[in-house]
Amino acid sequence: MFTYGDDVEIDNRISLQKLEVFDRVVTLGGVSRAAEALGVAQPVVTEHVRSLERRLGVQLFAKEGRGLLLTEGGRLAHDWCSDILRRTRLLGR
Repeated sequence: MFTYGDDVEIDNRISLQKLEVFDRVVTLGGVSRAAEALGVAQPVVTEHVRSLERRLGVQLFAKEGRGLLLTEGGRLAHDWCSDILRRTRLLGR
């Protein structure tokens, strides 16, 4: 399971784009909303999330009715993702 800490081995092929897409899904509350905001098709967003799940080795979302809920691993991954994106934005200033 993905854990966010000092001993975490992360697949270095995870792109910032995948992290941005994942963050949008979480902050906007769904794949469709994220796809619309990013100007891409819904299957593109879904594949980015699935790819991130494979690379992290954790399920990020659980389905609840027609919606998605972050799993515990997804919450930890989003905390990590948010930290990476925040630090990246600070570098761009």
